[in-house]
Amino acid sequence: MFRKFAGSIMLAAALMAVPAIAGETEDMEVASNMEAVSEETEMAVGTKVTTEREDGVLTIRIEETEEVQDPDFWWEFYTGDKGDASCVELLTQSTDDGCAYAGSFRAIDDGEDVIRLVHTNGHYVTEYMDFNVTASDGKIGEITGGGQGYGSTGETLAPFLEGVWEEFDGAGRFMEIALTEEGGLSFVISDGSGRDGETAFYTMTAYYDAVKEALVYWDGEEKTAQIETEDSAQPAEEEAQSEGEGTGLFAMEVQEDGSFGILWKDDTFGNTNVGTFFKTAD
Repeated sequence: MFRKFAGSIMLAAALMAVPAIAGETEDMEVASNMEAVSEETEMAVGTKVTTEREDGVLTIRIEETEEVQDPDFWWEFYTGDKGDASCVELLTQSTDDGCAYAGSFRAIDDGEDVIRLVHTNGHYVTEYMDFNVTASDGKIGEITGGGQGYGSTGETLAPFLEGVWEEFDGAGRFMEIALTEEGGLSFVISDGSGRDGETAFYTMTAYYDAVKEALVYWDGEEKTAQIETEDSAQPAEEEAQSEGEGTGLFAMEVQEDGSFGILWKDDTFGNTNVGTFFKTAD
């Protein structure tokens, strides 16, 4: 059976609040095991999916029926980190025939596998579809089940995350989160210290990734600003010298006592900095 679920369930649980979408589930029957069969299924609002098996090749088509589509996002086959563990491979994928996605897959080994299609802009995934399949004798035999996951928006998460967070164990860094006009979440991380009249801080805009189940960013930027004193004007921000844009993520981390923090992982320039932040008292 196919199961539709909210990709933000784990995040919502960590926040100790369950949005309405988190409880939504829907079971759907799977196509029969006929050799050439076509099945049309409403996977989500605005998305229609057709699967067809012929001569052991599975073709999946996605027709997006909503009138307004974001041109910066598209559907594609997600390989993840399976590597050689896959027993199916992608033959072709395109947006031909007026479809938002059309992909064909064949069996390359016997076993069970998951074909995952993701809706992405190349940086993060807003929605994904899983198709559980069996493969034997060079053919994809049947679709045994699957599911769909979708992430939360910045507007949904902002009431839980906005504000100032302090690093665990008094490590000295602070993190401020706010909703942006574009629907992302703005992060500013600083240690609050200054040297030679300047302070350094790190900024980024994060969006929820339905596959990673975390907030991801790809525009991390280190900046400096003059420290404001009674005799100084409002400090002007200046970009620090850097060799590229920072990448990383923020994930929820539930503690043994039921409290939670935000785990920060930054992969800028090949270095990984990890810190956990807890909400400061209002």
